[in-house]
Amino acid sequence: MSLYYGIGDGEERFGEATLQQRILNQPPVVSAGQDQTIGLDGPAISTEIEGNVLDDRLDDPDAIFVTWELISGPADVLIENRHLLKTSAEFTKRGRYTLRLTAD
Repeated sequence: MSLYYGIGDGEERFGEATLQQRILNQPPVVSAGQDQTIGLDGPAISTEIEGNVLDDRLDDPDAIFVTWELISGPADVLIENRHLLKTSAEFTKRGRYTLRLTAD
């Protein structure tokens, strides 16, 4: 928390304090969910991915812009809708993949 003294609308009123309390906005808290281990028995496998976002200024999660992206892996990943918290991802090659969820 930050406190600012003497910041106001420019008018000093008798008997009123000029101390204003302002809480700084914090960045969203983002979780991309639990690690998953899935089997690839055919040419491709699809799995659900679901993240969570909390923001100190917004009660409506739909007001937060999210993006899923591939950070590393042996092949590309087809993400059905990169801008939904819950979507699906399709993998076509065995290996270890890292996906990132960001929020703004």
